[in-house]
This record gives sequence, structure tokens and C-alpha cells, in this order.
Amino acid sequence: MKFNPRLFLVVALLVASAVILQTVFIARLNLPGIGPDLLILAVVAVGLATSRNYGAVTGFVTGLLADVLPPDQTTLGVTAILLALVGYFAGSISDPRGMLPVQLFAILALLTVLTGAASVLMAAFVEGRIFDLEEAAWLVLAVAAYTSVLGVLIVPPLQRWLLRVQERLSRQPSSVEPVPSKSSLGTWRQ
Repeated sequence: MKFNPRLFLVVALLVASAVILQTVFIARLNLPGIGPDLLILAVVAVGLATSRNYGAVTGFVTGLLADVLPPDQTTLGVTAILLALVGYFAGSISDPRGMLPVQLFAILALLTVLTGAASVLMAAFVEGRIFDLEEAAWLVLAVAAYTSVLGVLIVPPLQRWLLRVQERLSRQPSSVEPVPSKSSLGTWRQ
């Protein structure tokens, strides 16, 4: 997939919205567990609608933004690496347009559980945090359940929107005017 500045702006808007909503709104919800992970949903939507590379880069940038913002307590780069892997995997799915909601639910649940488990393991080994394994497992499963249920409702419209933006951008003529050929210049009157 070729780099398109307009698609980049749309993806940047989606990522910024997800990061802001995650840190401002979702962090304040009083749900059992932590709440849904909007960052995974945004990265999966971009990966499904574009490609592996776009998904991985989107995941990396989204993770860096999440690592830098205040409520996050992980080592800088951990979330970026995990979300880059999520974006790469989502972009690797061959034809996501015909995906059933059950398949999307399973993919989101698997990605969220793996990301949560990897995050807990990295925090335990890299940062030396001590976790109650049972409590950590329940939190990861709660986040996976919230994310998967919300993802079945949010990811397909986001994916369709991103695909529509790509189609619209591919139909637009280039902003660079072609150099007129000699035959199209016309003739001078004599």
C-alpha cells in the first residue's frame, strides 16, 4: 500500500480520538475490571482496512502515545511493541470484509488476552512488579470481554469508513497536473 497523506490524517484522527477517549473517559468508568481497550479496537480497525505495515505502524504510534500520557504506568515502549504486533496481525488477515461477528469477537478476544498477558508478564519481569496471578487473569479476561463486545459494534463501521476513505482517495485525480503533450497544445493561427 502506497503512503497517502490524506489517509494518514484520517488514521491520525482515529488514533488521537481513541487515545483521548481511553485516557479521559474509559479510565474514569467504574466497571468491574479495567474497561474496554479502545486502542486495540482502533489498531485492529486500521489493520483490517489497510495492510500489515499500516497496522503495525499505527499500533506502534498508538502505543507510544498511550505510554507517554499520564495514567499509564508501564515502561515506555511496551504498549507500543504490543500494539504494533496487534496491528501487524490484524493487517495479515486476508479478506476481513466477509468476517462474521463471531469471528471478529474471537479475534478481538484472542488479541486482547494475549496483549494483556504479555503486558502483565513484561511488568512482572522488566519492572519487577508483583501481581496476584488470579486477580491479573480476571482483569485480563474482563478487559477482553469488554473489548470484544464493544469491538463487534465499533470495528465494522470503522473498517467500512476507512475503506470508503481509501476508495474515495484512489478515485480522486492526482494533485500534480500532467505536462501537456505536443498534440494537446493546439496550433497557432498563421
